[in-house]
Amino acid sequence: MNPAQITACKAKIAALVEAHPALADDEDFRRDVIEGETEFDYIMARLAKEALAAKSEREGLKAFRDEIGEKIDRKAEREAALRKTIADLLDVAELPGVKCRSVSVKFAPVAPSVVVTDEAALPAEFTRVTTVPDKAKIKDALQSGVVVPGAQMSNGGRALRIA
Repeated sequence: MNPAQITACKAKIAALVEAHPALADDEDFRRDVIEGETEFDYIMARLAKEALAAKSEREGLKAFRDEIGEKIDRKAEREAALRKTIADLLDVAELPGVKCRSVSVKFAPVAPSVVVTDEAALPAEFTRVTTVPDKAKIKDALQSGVVVPGAQMSNGGRALRIA
């Protein structure tokens, strides 16, 4: 949508409302005058259609992302199973590795890494703590009249629904 058209439409509407104070009291009359003097309905329809198309694309991409994520997980599981099978075969054959026509497979040393066996037993200096507000609990408390320092309820507002 052309930003200049939207800006021009806004300016025309503001000028109409200012020039005709009676428009403030009658929504139907205001809408008729605005539509008759501007491209309001055309712009609104075009913007709403574009918003619905963007929503549809976003939802489609999200579903595609979820599907791809599942495929990635399945491929990771398959890779792990194949690698385990290869390692098992090398162990049974008592070989450290093999060279085939197009690929080489061998065991390689791995550097030692930390394995945490009991998080609760770790001294505080070896841990990181992350705090996340429990908004559901805060909401319940605020709605019950409890003062929660650092939190308050919003005034709500408006949500634009496009159908």
